Amino acid sequence: MDFEEMKHCLTTIKNACKETQEKKGCAGCPCGNKDGDCLVTDSIPQNWDVKNPDFSVKLLG
Repeated sequence: MDFEEMKHCLTTIKNACKETQEKKGCAGCPCGNKDGDCLVTDSIPQNWDVKNPDFSVKLLG
């Protein structure tokens, strides 16, 4: 799996979480329990900050 595929997966989870939060909260999410706790992480996915890494090349002379 390359970076773009991983970024797409993480962004999909983040967006699904945001949509579910707005409609039902974590209790209505397949990644949440009946008490409304997120089972994915302590920081719910809608708050994830998915970034592009800086792919810079360092050349030594």
